[in-house]
Amino acid sequence: MKHDRDRQRFDRRRLLAGAVLAGALFAGWGPGALRPAQAASSDDPVALVRSVYTKAEANGLPERDFVALLSADLRRLWQARAKPVGLAEAERLRAAVFGPGAGSDLAVKRVTNIPGLPKERMVAVEFLMGSEPRQVFVHLAPADGGWTIINIIYDQGDDFRRIAEQGSRTAS
Repeated sequence: MKHDRDRQRFDRRRLLAGAVLAGALFAGWGPGALRPAQAASSDDPVALVRSVYTKAEANGLPERDFVALLSADLRRLWQARAKPVGLAEAERLRAAVFGPGAGSDLAVKRVTNIPGLPKERMVAVEFLMGSEPRQVFVHLAPADGGWTIINIIYDQGDDFRRIAEQGSRTAS
């Protein structure tokens, strides 16, 4: 009889501790709290990329939000790179997202999935840079129940990873 009461108390304590822990995680506290990448990376990679490019087009993409979407190795490269002198955060982000030479006259036209990869996704972004039609390809991989950016391939032949690697070597 006493053993059953002790077990019930123990079960109540575990239930209460679990509820407190779950509340803390959902509130954004603790080691398992959702990081910005998890909060922003939807199940739909096209919706995620559309959101990133729409915000970057309107200068509404904070660097911390963009960096949170990058894979761990790409994030380290981006953070270690030599920052271009004289460029504001919005200009650096536009160049990272749309490609080198991206000005402020940008208009996203279409964001589509390119089928064919079994686990990863390739999302095409068609946009205008001034009056010139351009396109980039965002390469994503599954991570933590959402998606993470592992590269951005620009239509001019460069890609985000290579530029970040060169920038990090320059900074070293």
